[in-house]
Amino acid sequence: MATNSINPLIDPPCSTIVYRLILKKEWFDPDDTTRVKAEAFTRRRPKLLDTGVDVPGDDDGLSVFDSFRIDPQTCIETTNRCYGIATLHVGTLLDYGLTVIRDPSDRARILITDAPFENPNDATAERLLDDIAESARIKIRCRHKRSQS
Repeated sequence: MATNSINPLIDPPCSTIVYRLILKKEWFDPDDTTRVKAEAFTRRRPKLLDTGVDVPGDDDGLSVFDSFRIDPQTCIETTNRCYGIATLHVGTLLDYGLTVIRDPSDRARILITDAPFENPNDATAERLLDDIAESARIKIRCRHKRSQS
């Protein structure tokens, strides 16, 4: 098993389980209720809106949550809309050659800094995304929508 040796004092240990929020119901595989599609693990590319506003995307990495530092319900409530949580094992991500670090601005978040961007058009990146999706486990299915108070 790989080790997370970038900064062992602050980076998550290999045994860490992380939560990935399922933000779109289409990310669940309709043909297999135990699987999440690879799209759930892609980073958004930066883009420029028609209004001229820069949207940074996921330049810093794919956000996941440290299951030791945040419970599932609190994790779900961090977003406006959520359809569930999938879990990933940091050791498995490291075995795939990915870099996994703690978010310097939020100790509950972990970043997979070199997860592929959406629509990679690269066979190696697509296979990596398939491997990540295959290793994921669905923890919760839900329909959360933040109330407009």
